[in-house]
Amino acid sequence: MERYSADGVKQRKGSIIELESARKMSRSINGGGKSQRGRSGGSRRGISEQERREQAKRAEMAKRMDESRRASARRKGPSRRRRKQGGGIGVLIALIAIVVVCGGFGFVHYKNQKEEHRLAKTGVEYLNQGNYEAAVETLNQAVQKAGKRMGAYEKQVLGARAEAEYRVGDYDTALETYQTLRKTDAENEVYKKGVALCLMEKKEYSSALELGVLQAQIYSRMATDQIEAKDYNGALTSVQQGQAVVGDDQRTAKELAYDEAVLWEYAGDYGKALELFEDYEETYGTDDEVSREITFLRSRQGNN
Repeated sequence: MERYSADGVKQRKGSIIELESARKMSRSINGGGKSQRGRSGGSRRGISEQERREQAKRAEMAKRMDESRRASARRKGPSRRRRKQGGGIGVLIALIAIVVVCGGFGFVHYKNQKEEHRLAKTGVEYLNQGNYEAAVETLNQAVQKAGKRMGAYEKQVLGARAEAEYRVGDYDTALETYQTLRKTDAENEVYKKGVALCLMEKKEYSSALELGVLQAQIYSRMATDQIEAKDYNGALTSVQQGQAVVGDDQRTAKELAYDEAVLWEYAGDYGKALELFEDYEETYGTDDEVSREITFLRSRQGNN
């Protein structure tokens, strides 16, 4: 039993020895387990440090880039604000300039218009007083104040000036003014009549008749000129044409009736002339001249 026990110990010792021998052989083959583990562990620690260094470098680089962007933003920020502020000031100045110019224009316009009205009123007063030369001058100043404006008021002022020009005997200028008014309204009866009167005074009867206004007056004026030229037949024709279109124009009708009686007297038909003068006296009343004509014509017929 002891032997067996001793052998068993020996055997166990042998096994331990063998195991230790095997371990030594393994360490010899592998270069030593402890040093190998040390090298292996050292390698793992080296890689971790490198990664940490790279991470630190990347973090440092990101930090620097972020600081650079912030610095750039700080540098650009004020200039942008200045540009924005400068643009705002420019717009404000432009708006102020527009307001000042428009306001100034409005004030000048108002001042000119006020002066225009004052001059026009004075000019019309001169016209109504028969001071035609002063009316022409004053109304012309009013027209100049109006400038290129051609509203209803300016047309009235221009019409008053045209009448003053006609009254003063400046038919060419009056005609020009009336023609200017006709450009704004070709069918206006007042403007047409103004043109016709001027043409009639210039003895341009055909052009005046083409306007289709004041035709009876034009024929009456034609008859007067023909009587003075001793063209009695022509004058009688003109009178009769005038009577055909005289309408309600009593003044012209009276002139034409008188001219007709005179023309028959000039033609030697005293009976016809006496009849016409008596009709005239009955219709329009008598005067010294008509009474003399009737007395003369009655004497010629033996009816004293």
